[in-house]
Amino acid sequence: MGFVLLKKTLTQNIAVMATDILLIGTGITGALSAFHLKNSMPSVNISLWDEACGAGGRMSGSISPSDSNCAADIGAQYITTNMKTMTKYKDIYEPLIRDGIIEGLTVTVLGMKKFEDESIRHFVAPRGMNSIVKYFLKDVPSRDVRFNTRVIAIDEEGGKLTVESEEGFGSFHAVVSTMPVPQFLQLSGSVPRHAADLTDLQNVAYSSRFALVLFFAKDAQFPFPEWGCRYLDHPVFRYVSVDNVKRNRPEDPVSVMFHTSVKFGVENLEKTLPEMEKLLLGQARELFPDWPEPAAVKCHKWRFSQVVEPFPGKPGCLMLNPSPVLVLGGDAFSESNFDGCIHSSLKIVEALRESFP
Repeated sequence: MGFVLLKKTLTQNIAVMATDILLIGTGITGALSAFHLKNSMPSVNISLWDEACGAGGRMSGSISPSDSNCAADIGAQYITTNMKTMTKYKDIYEPLIRDGIIEGLTVTVLGMKKFEDESIRHFVAPRGMNSIVKYFLKDVPSRDVRFNTRVIAIDEEGGKLTVESEEGFGSFHAVVSTMPVPQFLQLSGSVPRHAADLTDLQNVAYSSRFALVLFFAKDAQFPFPEWGCRYLDHPVFRYVSVDNVKRNRPEDPVSVMFHTSVKFGVENLEKTLPEMEKLLLGQARELFPDWPEPAAVKCHKWRFSQVVEPFPGKPGCLMLNPSPVLVLGGDAFSESNFDGCIHSSLKIVEALRESFP
């Protein structure tokens, strides 16, 4: 029997009607939105749904099936920012640094583009990039976060939004979607979409790529290169990192992560993961023939990798429906990086505060 997701109805009937807000997506924008909502609108009820099995979004990682200490970032690799932005968002950066969630990138990165701004800083997450997402979700009760919950429709009903998933449904005063825009546009339901916004949303575009991770045994004799990360000029791969070294954890079991080029990703997007794993593993062996055989291999498809055509004006978020409130956010409405996601989350919360003063 499918469950029915209805929020705290008893509490709502006893006291002043609470505001129920659903955040769709537990990537970094969703996590930061929840964090800011908890601080600025503490009386609202926040729920988070995600079709994935855990938090992270495009900051996700992967763990070796044979060694839980062997892990790798398969999406975002590190954070690039500058001192001006760090000061602007000090309520985000200071606790991340203080609590050891992020550290400075210390390894050699071959082929990294040059920055004219001398205040540029690069950060890695020693416990994986998804630890940043989890850090901002830590104050959200686990009962309010549902994974493996794929939204299929949003309807307007009785002055609220009814959100249907494959597992059940819920009714909310406001819904915020941080899922990739093409996925949102595939949802069914009766929520109106204005023609101008719809055209601009349909024009939002993402790059696609594959990630290949090689997990090595703890006792593997791995010939460490002089670099920790390297951007490649190669027909298949664009980037490779010795991930544990990149994360300032050289003592951990070795994991190596490859990203394909955008061109290769687009050309092979509809191929199966087993096909791609075999092909990519062969290419990796040709590039680095002296490396030992991995203990395990992981291939992942990023259909929506980085935003290449954002929503016009990069407003941070889009109020798609003012009543009941439906807001779209994420890096499609800002810059496609960590700071852009911070900006989007703040604009989302600003829109919600104006809607529920």
